[in-house]
Amino acid sequence: MSLIKDGANYVRNIEQVDAADKKIGRRLFNNTNGVINNTVGRTKIAKARLLSDYKTNTSSQVRQLRSEGYVSLGKIADDEKISSIQQQYDELLDSEHSYALREYDGDVYSRSVTKIHQRIPELGDLLTDEIKDIVRDYYGSYTSVKTLHAWRNYHASQEVLEETEIYSDSWHCDGILTDVVKLFINLSDVTEETGPFHVLPRDKSRELIDQGYERNREEMPDEVVDEEHVKRAIGPAGTAMLCTTWNCFHRAGHIAEGNTRDMIQFQFVPSSGPLSDDPAEWLKDVQIHPGERRRSQ
Repeated sequence: MSLIKDGANYVRNIEQVDAADKKIGRRLFNNTNGVINNTVGRTKIAKARLLSDYKTNTSSQVRQLRSEGYVSLGKIADDEKISSIQQQYDELLDSEHSYALREYDGDVYSRSVTKIHQRIPELGDLLTDEIKDIVRDYYGSYTSVKTLHAWRNYHASQEVLEETEIYSDSWHCDGILTDVVKLFINLSDVTEETGPFHVLPRDKSRELIDQGYERNREEMPDEVVDEEHVKRAIGPAGTAMLCTTWNCFHRAGHIAEGNTRDMIQFQFVPSSGPLSDDPAEWLKDVQIHPGERRRSQ
């Protein structure tokens, strides 16, 4: 009985510390990530800058990424390259390397592939010189690819959407270190019917944070978001967007019946050393995505 009581007290103390961390973080950093994530993230960026010999050139895209938290890149790869990756990805989704990323009541609503960066090395070719320049200039240092992830979302009925969070389709900010930049690439043609990635620019997100809105399902209802300011990653396969998801509210769109949406995500962090020009070299250092690690535990 004493152990149960001690455990309950421990959990309660952790929750109190977490709440205090977020509350102070809101005041100091104007985001929902708390003091720890902000401090560690900023320290990592500062350390990379100090140890790096990278010379920064600030473009309009870099300024937008810093001020608005996102920048649309248009189509970053030709049809031949995208088609090749699509074919390999389709085959992997039907293989033993596929796993359920999101499921509810026995049905799967999102699927992924284990070690996708090893199974489709061509994904490395999607990291263009333009993208590397934007990310490096954002950091003021070199960068590295921490994780590479891909998934397919399927249609979920309105009943299911009301009962549970299926695929991060509620407005939220990611609770991660603030040194992270994410690259989202549509691997399929994306329209409103296929549930595009939605993002609310940083200034509009900050307004909602200042009003006390949080990152979870109950505290961030759709009704408080002004759709006029929402940006959507709509476009043909190969269309891409960079985003700092820790300071911008964002969500996945809802998928109409009979449709799916395929997405690739690169996660960048600052680095003191340059990324190899050969994708085969840096792909060896890419870590397994957290969702895949949880599956293997």
